[in-house]
Amino acid sequence: MKLRYTLPLGSLVASLLATQNANAHPVTVDGSAADWLARAPNADNLGLIARDAAKAGEYVWRDVANDARTDIASPEIIAEMTGVQITGTPTGFAVLIRNVPGAIQVGKPIQVQLAIDLDRVAGSGNDFMAAFADTKVSDAARWEFLVMTLFGSGGQATVLDKTYANVASAQAAAGPNGVELFVPWSAVGLNAPPTNPIRFSLATFRAEANDLTVDIGGPSFSNAIDAVTDYGDPRVTGYPNTFVEVQDLILDYYFDVFFNAQGEVYAPVVVQRFLAAPGTGGSGEWITIRNVSPISLPLDAFKLGDEETPDQAEGMKRFPIGATLAAGASYVVAASAQTYQTYFAGLPDAELGATVVSVPKMADFSVWATGSIALANTGDEVLVLDGSNTILDIATYGNVTYPGIVTKTPAPASNVVLTRDGTSSDTDDCQVDFSASVICTDDAACGSPCKQCVGNACVNKAQGSPCADADLCNGNETCDAQGACTVGVPLVCDDNNVCTSDSCQAASGCVHQNVPGACSDGSACTSGDVCQGGVCVGTLLDCGDSNPCTDDACDVVLGCQHNNNTATCDDGLYCNGADTCQAGACAQHAGDPCPGPDGDGNCAESCDESANSCNAFDPNGSLCLSGTCQNGVCQGTGGSGGSGGAAGAGGAAGSAGSGGTGGSGGVAGAAGNGGAGAAGAGGIAGSAGAGGDGGMAGAAGTGGDGGMAGAAGTGGDGGMAGAAGTGGIAGAAGQAGSATGGAGGAAGASTGGASGQGGGAGSPAGGGAGKAGAAGASAGSGGAKDAGAGDSGTAVPAPLETDSDSGCGCRTAGSQPSSGASTLWGALAALTVMRLRRRKRS
Repeated sequence: MKLRYTLPLGSLVASLLATQNANAHPVTVDGSAADWLARAPNADNLGLIARDAAKAGEYVWRDVANDARTDIASPEIIAEMTGVQITGTPTGFAVLIRNVPGAIQVGKPIQVQLAIDLDRVAGSGNDFMAAFADTKVSDAARWEFLVMTLFGSGGQATVLDKTYANVASAQAAAGPNGVELFVPWSAVGLNAPPTNPIRFSLATFRAEANDLTVDIGGPSFSNAIDAVTDYGDPRVTGYPNTFVEVQDLILDYYFDVFFNAQGEVYAPVVVQRFLAAPGTGGSGEWITIRNVSPISLPLDAFKLGDEETPDQAEGMKRFPIGATLAAGASYVVAASAQTYQTYFAGLPDAELGATVVSVPKMADFSVWATGSIALANTGDEVLVLDGSNTILDIATYGNVTYPGIVTKTPAPASNVVLTRDGTSSDTDDCQVDFSASVICTDDAACGSPCKQCVGNACVNKAQGSPCADADLCNGNETCDAQGACTVGVPLVCDDNNVCTSDSCQAASGCVHQNVPGACSDGSACTSGDVCQGGVCVGTLLDCGDSNPCTDDACDVVLGCQHNNNTATCDDGLYCNGADTCQAGACAQHAGDPCPGPDGDGNCAESCDESANSCNAFDPNGSLCLSGTCQNGVCQGTGGSGGSGGAAGAGGAAGSAGSGGTGGSGGVAGAAGNGGAGAAGAGGIAGSAGAGGDGGMAGAAGTGGDGGMAGAAGTGGDGGMAGAAGTGGIAGAAGQAGSATGGAGGAAGASTGGASGQGGGAGSPAGGGAGKAGAAGASAGSGGAKDAGAGDSGTAVPAPLETDSDSGCGCRTAGSQPSSGASTLWGALAALTVMRLRRRKRS
């Protein structure tokens, strides 16, 4: 079998391209070489790919001096080239055509024609160059676009398609170092640097004022003055004139240039690793190349050798016919396939010798060198050429040098492989790009956990790869970028658990052994914590405080928390109303739940704390519907009596006005006074005002002069009877007769209450005092008959009347009950009628 080192294509190509990318170096189109690398091959008529430490890249062609045709001028200075350089940016590519240093540009100007073959398919595209150049390009390089300077007409440059139509403009300037061009990718039908290479053909001409080429000898002769070509034979002496290249009207030479995503030029194939000094019994010499481009490449046009200069003694070999190399893949060429197989147990892709029939053979590339490839132990070069003999890559080591290349030193020891890293970094500095590695057949031969055997050499594992030793307790070691195993962070086995005993064992790492004992689980919500099964377990606290006005909970940090709420509660008291929580206490009360003294007829609806009810007596004196509350009962008071009417003029005295009716629930007003009688018959005293519901009846009206005493007030419903009317003062005798004494006030009728007190006795000149409704004397002389001791006729509050009231024993044997009784019953009848009417109205 053949040993090849390949990675998964997608990831490998992506990593390779990433390493080739760099920030494209800018180019100012001014004809100056200041923006370009100062690199060149070691011989004329050679091209190479130059790279720098920043991974900027250029194609560099070194053209032999004085090889330009002299048909127009001798020596030819204006169209003579000394070199060509190409680079790119994300937006386009730039070209520098170097001229003879110090040349004075006089006469017809230079014209540069650059043919661009994008598909690299033979027979596809246009082969004739423009402006009647009488020159064709190789059939393998037919172009789709052609860039041509317009210095003849004073312009810059134009881009032609294969029909010679002008499709775009390009920048061009002639300066002290030559001609510079900048061509946008869009001008050649691209929107970015291409993945595939561009095939270029380049020649210079002289230009007429109309930008046609200056004709040399008619259409049978090419008008090209100079061209990029090695004439099919790279050499160091005896360089031909340009006419040799174009005498058949064909520019046969072309070259391919690869651009990365940033537009930088790069080598598609590089030397990946090689063994220059195999030990005795080893594998023999071998060289591995690698395709770092994103496309598969035909290798049979590529060459590999150790001869850095054409026509010298070392070797340069062509890869076998039909050989190809996939993107990202490697290809091994061994000096001896048999020796290689013996050592690695596998076959190389090709061999320099002829030891194994099945292994393809490398072929001589004698136009470059005819010797064999044999790497010197003390120092040598390894080169890769492409199909146009462009030097794609040069690896140098030991005691040799090459212009622009930093040599890897010292030379590798026996069985030491020089190898690029996994990204195939290419900076033309072999000290950076290559590292010394041990030859190997497996990972064990590398002797380091951060090395692995890849492509016959021990290479570094990816940075961060694990490289743990046998001791788990010293941490997880990882590989650094240099392939060294860095010390890990020692394991910390403390699990911060007091219920385990922590230790570390090299073979198994951390060990946590359960232990008993008291502990703390860190929670303020538990108590009596003890270790159980490696866990600290405690008894949950009971945070209940039996207070309905707090919500009880436990915070693992703060412990029991009693947060005030506004819930309903009960403080055990009935008479302060419904209770709610406030500030953690049952302290907010709705107030007395009972109506209390609310002015209605119920005087027993205050709060009774002992009975948890609203049946307690309202305070005495509290207003109620008909008067005031007394011991739970609403008692009435008579309203104020109206004023007695004025006595009638002339004969009979005017009737006294009746007393006013007491308002409901209020204390009745005093009875109205009877009007004084005019001369003649005495007026009738006004009746007492009726007591309001539940109120005290008003006092009886005072009889007018010569009038009858007013009747006693009527007692309010359920209330105490009103006081008897005040006995009238005996009227003076009228001119027509004697005045009639006023009758004593009748006892007020009581509706639901006790009887009212009788009126007091009249004055000695008037009627006698009536007790319990006894009438006064009817004649003025009767005062002598009914005048009791201390009985002045002034009404006083009467005690509750009873049926056994005999008139207090104040009557004399000479009193006239029949006349007084008739008067009393008349008064009582009148009061009864008034009482009934009042009830109906209410």
